[in-house]
Amino acid sequence: MLLNARDERLAGNLLQAEATVEAAQRIAPDDARLWLELAETRLATGDYEAAASFANRAISLAGGNALVRENALRIRDLSAR
Repeated sequence: MLLNARDERLAGNLLQAEATVEAAQRIAPDDARLWLELAETRLATGDYEAAASFANRAISLAGGNALVRENALRIRDLSAR
């Protein structure tokens, strides 16, 4: 589902991408990668407040996943501008 959501976002299907991520979160609510993808989608829509919030959630769940943490920090920084 994560790859589907990413593909949908990259294709510009932002509403479908968000719906796909939300469906995946019902299965794995503590998956930092899903929160990161949702943050990316919200950033793409210009909803910077939500993007930062979802990025913070991804950071809190990232554990040792440096790639998720790094990308979430990037989104949070972009959202603050």
